[in-house]
Amino acid sequence: ESALKSGDLDGERSTRERLEMMKWKEALYGVSMTEEEALKEMGGSLENVSDFFEKFLGGRGSRVHMRGVGGNDPRVSIGRVCDIEEMVWSPQFGLKGKIDATVGICIDEEEEYIVPWELKTGKMLSEIGSVDHRAQVIIYSLMLSEWVGPVPAGLLFYLKSGHMTGVAGSLPERRALIMKRNELARVASTGGVSRMPEVVRKKHSCLRCPQLRNCMLHHRGIED
Repeated sequence: ESALKSGDLDGERSTRERLEMMKWKEALYGVSMTEEEALKEMGGSLENVSDFFEKFLGGRGSRVHMRGVGGNDPRVSIGRVCDIEEMVWSPQFGLKGKIDATVGICIDEEEEYIVPWELKTGKMLSEIGSVDHRAQVIIYSLMLSEWVGPVPAGLLFYLKSGHMTGVAGSLPERRALIMKRNELARVASTGGVSRMPEVVRKKHSCLRCPQLRNCMLHHRGIED
């Protein structure tokens, strides 16, 4: 994200500079890893970052799968980085969040739009991204639209596989997310955390959920 804001296209050099910082030296010491070992571990990811810069920053950009926008695979270029880890709040939806990066993009070399860009450290297993990642970007797009006007789509970049996909968010997806938001708001207003929705209890979903530990602790704490 820092390299994105600075425009430093030399991923290895900028990473070496950051590893020289004391906080990263301490972190490497804590996991018994040298700077060279860390660079080797991140080798593939650094190449993907460099490829991303070459494709999308400046120039005509590159094709991105963006279902429902510009014939599904429009040419996208990033003209500027507006902010990094921007805190956005939405009075309309009663939500707030921190966007990895807010960027100005051109779709098929037309007018500029301000959209959310989210960085994920794993691999893209589907050309449209995972459900939870899509939901996050759709919500950020809705929130951002209150402040900057129309947001045709957000962007998801998967660091490990080097893929980027657009998330336009269909009407059914947006409606489902707003309904879930309303359900949580209703629960919070009527009984607070002691009356949270029932546990999903689906092994496949729960094992991959980033809130697994928090959810388990909360429900264990209120069980009779």
